[in-house]
Amino acid sequence: MDRPELVRKILEWNSNHRKFEQELSSFPWDYSGPQIRLEKSHITSIFNRVLEQKLSNKDLEEWANFIEVRDDIDLGEYEELIFKLANPAINGKMDDILINKILAEI
Repeated sequence: MDRPELVRKILEWNSNHRKFEQELSSFPWDYSGPQIRLEKSHITSIFNRVLEQKLSNKDLEEWANFIEVRDDIDLGEYEELIFKLANPAINGKMDDILINKILAEI
């Protein structure tokens, strides 16, 4: 898989995300090529899986931490949200009420 395809797979955060992370680590950390944009559909998919208890809050935090610092991902309008998700010790833990509120706002 090439770098953009791996980044897309990681944004989807399915059960193979560890494999994709490992494959992505074979590429240089710094990147100046075209970025993959974080879409609303990525966020709603992750949030819905947390609400359905298919993912945990720890999974949500791990996903946000992974994508927050990548040069190959354009967080766009969701940069502040990803910061909040990646840093629950600073911003507070996500609960179902807050997730539903965010889903209604995005």
